Amino acid sequence: ARNGFPAVDEDEYHFGSRFTTPIRLARHAGLDPEKDGANFQALGAKLGQEFDELYIGLVDPAKGNAGFYPGISKLISDIPVSVKVGALTNAAVAYAEQVLKKNGVRGRFAVVH
Repeated sequence: ARNGFPAVDEDEYHFGSRFTTPIRLARHAGLDPEKDGANFQALGAKLGQEFDELYIGLVDPAKGNAGFYPGISKLISDIPVSVKVGALTNAAVAYAEQVLKKNGVRGRFAVVH
């Protein structure tokens, strides 16, 4: 597995999904937040950044990655320009920014959080 850590099984994956990406990935790497303190935080930050960069780099609607559902682009373009639109995501904001940009609608959004 990448970075020399063993792959996680399905149960561990589902358990970890309740945590933010850095915490989840540090736990998947075998670290414990109580015992490993600063190392846990540092590794989680490093792995989280690597994950976000990989995840954001995969955004390519032409290849079927992060495209909009049918009708969403039209729905967005039909909103009057006088109406401010924002995007709220539970993913990395940079990921949402990239999805909107690659789908050609980023300029329509006043804010992305």
